[in-house]
Amino acid sequence: MLWALKGDAAIRALVSWGMSWQPARETAGTYWTVPVLANLLLDPYEVVRNSAYLTLKTIDGYEDLDYDFLGSQEQREAAVERALQIWEHQRQAEKWGASDPLLLDEAGQLKEAEMQRLLRWRDNRDVIIAE
Repeated sequence: MLWALKGDAAIRALVSWGMSWQPARETAGTYWTVPVLANLLLDPYEVVRNSAYLTLKTIDGYEDLDYDFLGSQEQREAAVERALQIWEHQRQAEKWGASDPLLLDEAGQLKEAEMQRLLRWRDNRDVIIAE
């Protein structure tokens, strides 16, 4: 999770893609990835936003999430809000508990201040990836 929030654009794209990898999902689950992926929908880099969206759509409950990774900031923010609303509903229904490494408090709610602290360390330098 740290690399998804703090890494450079290439790392953020790879981590968001990795969250869709089935063996990882079977091991770690997906409930904790939604706030991270939702945050990446606002990433400054299109490829990161698209990767996060494609991964988010593979999680139960998010298949019909309306999002355009090239859309306006307002459209992207609305999609993030909707994704987090779905997540909150699922969180309450499933009664997820605390997990400091996953930025969840005792009630299973997102530690927003901690997430914002980590985002301040994000590496937003331009990157060039030779494929």
